[in-house]
Amino acid sequence: VYAFSRIDRDEKVEYLVAVNNANEAQNAAVPTFYSAGVQFDLIYAEGDAAASLTTDANGALPVSVPAAGFVIYKASEATPASAAAPAVSISNLTNDQVVTLGTQNLDGNTVPDRLEIRADVSGGHFVEVTFAMRIAGSDEYTVVGVDDNAPYRVFYNAGNLPDDASIDILAIVNDLNGNLLGAKVTGVTPVRGERPPPATAYDYAVIHYQRADGDYGDHTTGNFNDFWGLHLWGEAIDPSEVTDWTEPKPFLGEDDYGRFAWIKLQDSSQDVNFIVHRGDDKDGTTADRKFNPNTDSPEIWLKQGDPNFYTTRAAAQGFVTIHYQRPDGVYDGWGLHLWGEGLGDGVGTDWDSPRPFDGIDDFGAFWNVPIQDVNPPVNFIIHRGDEKDPGPDQSMNPSEGSDAWVKSGDETVYRQQGAAENVATIHYHRPASDYGDYSSNNHNDFWGLHTWQAAEDPGWTTPRNA
Repeated sequence: VYAFSRIDRDEKVEYLVAVNNANEAQNAAVPTFYSAGVQFDLIYAEGDAAASLTTDANGALPVSVPAAGFVIYKASEATPASAAAPAVSISNLTNDQVVTLGTQNLDGNTVPDRLEIRADVSGGHFVEVTFAMRIAGSDEYTVVGVDDNAPYRVFYNAGNLPDDASIDILAIVNDLNGNLLGAKVTGVTPVRGERPPPATAYDYAVIHYQRADGDYGDHTTGNFNDFWGLHLWGEAIDPSEVTDWTEPKPFLGEDDYGRFAWIKLQDSSQDVNFIVHRGDDKDGTTADRKFNPNTDSPEIWLKQGDPNFYTTRAAAQGFVTIHYQRPDGVYDGWGLHLWGEGLGDGVGTDWDSPRPFDGIDDFGAFWNVPIQDVNPPVNFIIHRGDEKDPGPDQSMNPSEGSDAWVKSGDETVYRQQGAAENVATIHYHRPASDYGDYSSNNHNDFWGLHTWQAAEDPGWTTPRNA
């Protein structure tokens, strides 16, 4: 059972929610802001639940929550009013204390550059605690935050303070009945401790590179004048990826965008520095280039002669592709109705003038749809006259991928061809490109793929070839 409550500061009535993820009813005694004998009334339940409950001797509400259900109860009266504000103290800081930032708080967690300010409040009434601070010697306090639930605390961003600055801190408790009481500490000096090493979010980065002429050269010669490659350096990359100028990393991967290279990382919070070059000829710009895998993307796309890098393929190529498959293979008359803010100028269509398909490939017909912004969705309907296939309005988000696959009669917009056709694609790279002779019937002559279990088993001596 997971339970929590909420109290409106004006109404001062407690609402209690309890959720049960077990497959049978569960009981729990949930603490409240009330004493014994206060009635809570059921206002909603998912499953059978008691219409009303009463707090026990300790002020807890004994709830029974239905299997895989939840209950919401409301107290029949406001929380008890207090005659005076309860006692309050700043419990984790003292006058003239030097505090090292980045140390653990009461949860055992570390919050870099944040100073935890915690207050203890006596009694069990519903109260608010307002925290404020000022730099020592100044006249005005600035509110840091307000907390209305124990443990009462805030986390102040002390990392922006001048070096060696000390601060005064106030904690003011409000019982919401017109009574206030405060506590104060002075001369607290936050100092920066050692920051934890940055977490590595990615183990690899991928750089895609497209040349309009399709000429990437021949890396097998070993001469850097013969092929386009990557010069790499910096703290982000694994030492094994650092290159000499005359020995760039070749783009060995190939897809329908162009070539690509995988780069092993040691710290993805750092910038990956790179230059695309062939001999001493740099492409895109003569300046050094860089991207950050964590804040930009671990995968970028480059274009010949373009100094920019793109974090989506759709942005790099300026269009998305919508694929359409019909079991009858007949695409004459079928067009694409398009609308949306991210489309290129003039790309949106009228219903009577759909966009004709650009071609037919091994999947079916396809449309290359120009875009000017990858963030808004591309909305579309595949239709012939007033006949829609599969029927409802459809959309795809270019920031999530440059292609979408649609099958006749299927309302799902697939983001991978394998998902649409229920196949998996396994990529295999050999640095020497020695894959063998796939025209041979002898499995000793080529590298093949043996599959089993969820996939068909072709047999060990008859593996799948490329």
